[in-house]
Amino acid sequence: MDKVNLLLLLLEYIFQVSKSLDCDQVKTPTKAVLVTWSEFPKGENPDFYVVTYKFTDGFNQKIAENISSGVLKPLNSIILLEEGKKYDVTIESIKNGTILSVKSFKTRGLSGNYIETFVTSTTVSFNWSILASEFSVTISLNNTSRIMQQNDVFAEWDHLIPGTLYTFKFEFKQLHFEFINIFQTMDIQVETGLCSQGWLAFKGSCYKISKSSKPWSTAQQICELSSVGAHLVDIQSEEERIFISSYLHTVNQIIMLWTGLNDMKEEGHFLWTDGSPYLGKAEISSLSLIPENEADCYAFQKNPTGPSYFFTGFFCYIPLPYICEYELPSVPENFMFNVQDVRTTEAVFVWSDLNDWIELGFQVIIKYYFDDSEQHFESLPLNTTHTTIVQLSPGRLYRVLLSARSSKGAQTNLSPVLMVETRPLHSHHLEATHVSSTQIYLQWDPPQNSSNASFHHYLVTVLDTEANTLEKLPVQKNTTSMVIGNIKPYHQYKIYLQSVAEKGSLSCSEKPILITTAVSPPSNVFIHPEDVQEESIILYWKVPQEGLESYIQVKPTTEVDETVKFLVNTTGRLKINHLVPGMTYEIAVAIVNNGNMSELKTIQCTLKPKPIQIIVPYDISSNSVVLFVQMPDIGVFDGIYVTSKGGPNVTLTLKNDNKVTIGNLTPGTEYDFNVSTVSGNMLSSVYHVPGVKTCLAAPQNVHEGKVTDTSIQIIWDRADGNFQQYEVTCINCAGTFTVQKVIQEMAVFSNLIPGMLYNFTIRTEKEGFKDSLLVIKEIETVPSPVKYMNHSKDSESITVTWPSVQNIFDGYIISIISKSFIKEEILSTNIRMCRFDSLSPGTDFLISIVTTNGLKKSHPTTLKISTYPDPPSHFQVFGQEENTVYLSWKLPRGGFEMFQLSYCLMTNSETLHTTRVYGSRAVVKNLTPGMDYLFQLKTIKGLDSSLAVEKKVTTKPAGICGLTLKKANTSSATLMWNPTRTNFTHYKVSVSNSTFRKDYNILGVLNDYTVTDLIAGSIYNFTLQRVRGRVEGAITFIEIVTEPAKVENLKAFNVSSHSFSVNWRLPYGRVERFHVDLIPCHGFVTILDLGGGEYRADFSSVTPGTTYNVTVSSVSSSAYSSPVSRTVTTNVTYPGPPVFLAGEKVGSAGILLSWNVPPHPNGRIMSYIIKYKEVCPWMQTTYTQVTTKPDSLEVLLTNLNPGTTYEIKVKLTLLQRDNTKRTT
Repeated sequence: MDKVNLLLLLLEYIFQVSKSLDCDQVKTPTKAVLVTWSEFPKGENPDFYVVTYKFTDGFNQKIAENISSGVLKPLNSIILLEEGKKYDVTIESIKNGTILSVKSFKTRGLSGNYIETFVTSTTVSFNWSILASEFSVTISLNNTSRIMQQNDVFAEWDHLIPGTLYTFKFEFKQLHFEFINIFQTMDIQVETGLCSQGWLAFKGSCYKISKSSKPWSTAQQICELSSVGAHLVDIQSEEERIFISSYLHTVNQIIMLWTGLNDMKEEGHFLWTDGSPYLGKAEISSLSLIPENEADCYAFQKNPTGPSYFFTGFFCYIPLPYICEYELPSVPENFMFNVQDVRTTEAVFVWSDLNDWIELGFQVIIKYYFDDSEQHFESLPLNTTHTTIVQLSPGRLYRVLLSARSSKGAQTNLSPVLMVETRPLHSHHLEATHVSSTQIYLQWDPPQNSSNASFHHYLVTVLDTEANTLEKLPVQKNTTSMVIGNIKPYHQYKIYLQSVAEKGSLSCSEKPILITTAVSPPSNVFIHPEDVQEESIILYWKVPQEGLESYIQVKPTTEVDETVKFLVNTTGRLKINHLVPGMTYEIAVAIVNNGNMSELKTIQCTLKPKPIQIIVPYDISSNSVVLFVQMPDIGVFDGIYVTSKGGPNVTLTLKNDNKVTIGNLTPGTEYDFNVSTVSGNMLSSVYHVPGVKTCLAAPQNVHEGKVTDTSIQIIWDRADGNFQQYEVTCINCAGTFTVQKVIQEMAVFSNLIPGMLYNFTIRTEKEGFKDSLLVIKEIETVPSPVKYMNHSKDSESITVTWPSVQNIFDGYIISIISKSFIKEEILSTNIRMCRFDSLSPGTDFLISIVTTNGLKKSHPTTLKISTYPDPPSHFQVFGQEENTVYLSWKLPRGGFEMFQLSYCLMTNSETLHTTRVYGSRAVVKNLTPGMDYLFQLKTIKGLDSSLAVEKKVTTKPAGICGLTLKKANTSSATLMWNPTRTNFTHYKVSVSNSTFRKDYNILGVLNDYTVTDLIAGSIYNFTLQRVRGRVEGAITFIEIVTEPAKVENLKAFNVSSHSFSVNWRLPYGRVERFHVDLIPCHGFVTILDLGGGEYRADFSSVTPGTTYNVTVSSVSSSAYSSPVSRTVTTNVTYPGPPVFLAGEKVGSAGILLSWNVPPHPNGRIMSYIIKYKEVCPWMQTTYTQVTTKPDSLEVLLTNLNPGTTYEIKVKLTLLQRDNTKRTT
């Protein structure tokens, strides 16, 4: 139902208005009620429904509303009911004007007075018993809802925050209707009460705990002085006892505190401080050591075996913490707080008499605000029952709360929060700017600007003075004008204008304006086209009702004729004669009622003009015709209108010479013209002009097409219009005329002389039509081409020759082209050879030659040819391996495709391998180490190649394989490697570290070698390679690490029970660090450099009385020296106490005690000793002692006093390694 709630709230916000326009009278507010129903009768598909409602007493006027059956699904209507009033509602289904079915029911507008509201500081409760038999109820707070059962009439919300505003939303659904649903909504705002500062609120009471201990009577006196009506807490209900117990659990270190319960007057007769008897079910007990007749005061004591509290009798003079309480005053039964009157800046409130109710120390306060940031408070006399709040802001929604407040801040709210909206300021200068029979145009000035004033929109009320019905029209706030439609003609209305606040409050209305609408004008004023003649028309119109007169006015648009007026009775047709042909008239019709004339309904009509007298063709061309026209001598016309089949339909203006030109015609076409005079949109009778022929159009854009040395092609664009063929003539072909008849836009003449100029003519032809004008064109054939070219070339030049050319020409044009080069030369007729120098090597060229004759050129004769490529340069070796040579070279000038690389042995000229390379580098593999080779390189371009360049290369000898360290000690190392068959002269050796380097050669063929004079613990780099002459083989290297020397003078000292130390001297050679081992592995080790080659290791957290083996080694580059060991025994120490001591309550007189063995007992445990004594509420001076076996880690202490605090200690006895007994 969330959508229903939203719809009701929205519609109530929009439509909630006061029924009265009188500011001096406050009317009952209205409630928006949503009514929904299903289609009835089922399957009949009514057109619409009529919803009617009235007061049940039947004396008030009915209010009806039409609901379309096709717009809303489900069917619904919003009706506005006065709060607290009962209504009869009827729904009728209508189809084709007939009532199909009627359903009726009773309902009433609900108000907040039907719900009793009770507010405390932490709860709000509602009672709606008056409505229980009629409505079901759903209550929502924030995002939670409660759907109440039909028999429920009460609901309570608890755990609320004191002094907080809450909004409860009620939704009511009327019961006992099967065919219809009726919904109403209501918001009730409440503010919870408050306790004084520092007091805890629960329902209607306030509580405060004091941790300072006082006797019972002193605590009661302090409570009475702390606040009006305060006392030691009286726990009157089980709910209150649970609340206080729960709160005490949050307060630490309070086990027992005073309450108001006592039996001072009569032993065993328990009373609270207000004299009421104790009726609770909670346990009441006394300590066994206290005589019953001396424990007259009762404290609230924490249960040691559970989470609850119980009442315990105790000496009244014993100081204990205590808890005070006072009750907030309750709201009188049937208390009422209402608004009596609301104006723009003030509101009057009334309430029930409070003289006999108000308590001492409280005063009546009224709080009001429209914005939480600015709240206002007023203190009211106790003997008053009404007040007026002034200086309010117009059009604002105020929250108003009446409450009783003490001087220390405690507050009881006497009612729910009232929502009061002040009237907004009214608008000014309402006037009607225009009134017709169907609309009224209104305009006004907005309300005056005022601080904090507000309004939401305007409300225009239209009162029908004859039918006594109202229509209310909302208008947006930023609009100061409107148009009222849907009104009756010649009718009297009163119009009121009011401002409306956001929640619907209305401003005071200005004096209304009285308006009578105009007489309804005629409808359907028209003239049939066939009723328009040259000098007369027939006018038609529709009269709104019988018995009214009609006024007709016929006025020409120019001053040629005079205006004609008619007054006719109850007729809708009139023929008007004696008018001017072709004239345009404005014809106006109005309705006359009792001497009042409606607005004029005007139409325009143009009469038919007189026809043309005679037309003669005056001049004819290919695209136009000039006609001579004799116009009529009477009437009005704008020009002539010409139509033809397949031709233009145009309106033309006649010039002073009576000639008109009809353009946009098609050449070679016969036209029949129909000509009329035109006036406005009216045409006269037609004058027929037959058989007018346009001239043929000549061809356009005649030009040469494909022209060779012996033929000419002539082409042109198609001639406009209609024709049969073209005639093309060559005037000087073969000394005679040559004629071609063609239908395409092209002609070809062959067998012509090269380089000759020819003359041509062309025109269009059509039978029955005159030929078009001639078009003349001169075209020259091209000269003969060169038959062929011969050539010769090198890397930078090309020479070409050719034979002589026949027929007419005046020279040659020869050109040479490449991708990046172009050159052209013009040669005379007697030259037969041309040489091109400074060309790029290895480049493709295109040579072309043409003969010329004036601007004409022959077809080209072409030759494709390439220059020889250049050889590469800077051929060199840039890298070598045992079996591989890396070669590079510089690319040659000009073009090339690839390079050809080949090689052979210096001792044998036979080529071993040839390969093609596409870059400037090459890698030659699989060569024999230590050999001499000859490499040759050429540039390749197509089938052409350059001269070869050469390079001699000696390969490296084989590298060392399998170099390993055979053995090493503190001063020498022996290395070995695999034997290899290769050509070399000697070995090159290098031994180095961070401080020195030694290089030397070894002659002969060896497989191992020993390096001497090394330093202990050092790292050396050893490199080895074979050499052949000056060519060195690949280098192989290995790292040598000599063994470090062992430590010297290892001694132990400073031996105690938990620590000891050892020291030693730094050995010869290089040492990076020392490695120390401790067995068994207990404790921590710290190594210190003492300087001067002395080192020390400190051992801590070791076990007393234990023998340890200490081992020290030198370390250098992960190599360890031989270890040196010493044995150390730690001293004996005292044992530690037990750990993790814990106790668990068993019943009311027992404690189960447990513990753990210490982590280092330092001996064999013989037994455990347990001591305990009472410390609260009495302090014992001596301990009770219990002894247990060594294998038992727990003991049960029994026969203890309930509710007593004990101090407990545990120690152990053990036998140490030196056979002495010790106790922790």
